[in-house]
Amino acid sequence: MSGHHPQFPSDGFAGDFTTLATSTKQVPPPDATPSALLDGKWIFAGVFALLIVWLWLIPARRIGHADGVPAWWRNVRFWAIAIAATQMLVYVIWG
Repeated sequence: MSGHHPQFPSDGFAGDFTTLATSTKQVPPPDATPSALLDGKWIFAGVFALLIVWLWLIPARRIGHADGVPAWWRNVRFWAIAIAATQMLVYVIWG
């Protein structure tokens, strides 16, 4: 016995899956153009931009601010917008 298991071939699907699962490099589809990849990045960032607009416009009573706006460090709206903006920047810069 050489240690080779007949159910798990040394090459083929199992090897491809391991490479795919452990790879950190983004591999675009073979027919993707640079423009299509760039458009996808901006569309995805646009989702976060729409989320920021929605968070800005949501009524204060819906987020627990019916008694007035709390200090910025306790403001739910502030932190939600900050997190969405950070995510948007990450996707634009490194996406």
